[in-house]
Amino acid sequence: MGLRDQFDDDILSIFFNADEFAEPIVYNSSVILAIIDYLGNLEISGTDSEQEADLIIKKESVESPRFGDLVVFDSQNWTVKNVLEGAEDVWKIRVRRDERVKFRG
Repeated sequence: MGLRDQFDDDILSIFFNADEFAEPIVYNSSVILAIIDYLGNLEISGTDSEQEADLIIKKESVESPRFGDLVVFDSQNWTVKNVLEGAEDVWKIRVRRDERVKFRG
């Protein structure tokens, strides 16, 4: 194994460590680790349902992410909006919170 390979392995093991940056999520009913980058304001008020996040996940965890795949984290349902890029070992995908309009009584 060359120096670059060792460096890549070290980066993955550090960033995809649940004690450091990664968080467990459910992706299509499988528990995997992901790095979550929330986009915009997390505060949801009224009928605002446009919360998005970018996820970085290992390719070994999800072979081929697809539009509409179900993702669960932070006790919320999210769906895959699109795949932003795929590096050698990881996917970067954008997800949207699947928040239904709630009526107040």
